[in-house]
Amino acid sequence: MKNFRKVTGLMSIAILGAVMINSTSAFAETKTRKTDAVIKFTPPGDGEGPVDPVDPTDPSIPVTPIDPTDPTKPVDPGTNGPLSLDYASSLSFSEQKITTKDKIYYADMQQLIDPEKGEEPYKSANYVQMTDLRGTLAGWSLSVQQNGQFKTEDGDELKGAQLQFNHGKHATISESAAPSQVQETITLNADGTGSASNVMAAKVNEGGGTHILRFGSDDAETPEESTIAKGVQLSVPGKSEKLLKKYATTLTWTISSIPTNE
Repeated sequence: MKNFRKVTGLMSIAILGAVMINSTSAFAETKTRKTDAVIKFTPPGDGEGPVDPVDPTDPSIPVTPIDPTDPTKPVDPGTNGPLSLDYASSLSFSEQKITTKDKIYYADMQQLIDPEKGEEPYKSANYVQMTDLRGTLAGWSLSVQQNGQFKTEDGDELKGAQLQFNHGKHATISESAAPSQVQETITLNADGTGSASNVMAAKVNEGGGTHILRFGSDDAETPEESTIAKGVQLSVPGKSEKLLKKYATTLTWTISSIPTNE
């Protein structure tokens, strides 16, 4: 009899619990509310520091370039502002023997130091680097001009010498659309009086972030096909007068917010 009452009591408790649960479920309400989460980007100011150079074959790696014309001189920083010209390789064609034959000389490869791997420099392609952080994707153009023929300090001219950039190849880690105009070959006007040569250009909705044009590549299937050491050449006629002096010129690289291909 006691066991019967005990079982009956337990059943009553279970039934009461089930009724309470069902009653609670019948009156439960679920309500939601949405909240906002926003972020707005602004371009860097003109006074903010320039974008540092990166490796022309792997733009995810920051590097310190070495100037081949004066390895002890710190590399000049890039321009400030949201549309910037970050870096352009200086060119050295080393010492060459005087000859009466037509010759093509190739610029020394760009030496770089990876700060994370130490101070030992390694060689890579000569290159130019620019960045668009305006946030408008309004387009831009990059050009270069030679400021006169190679000359000595005394004004002696290396007549007929012609500077040419070869095997141009674009590189970036930006997910923005790549610039639609990339020049593979650029032959400069040596007298400095002509118009600048277009190098690379982005139309509207292209070219955000950091972009590189390197001259020469080592991604060929065989070492013989590699062009990384032949990206920049200087052609010198055999008939031109050559003195035992250093000949030099300068190049002006220009980044413009006005696309040339629109």
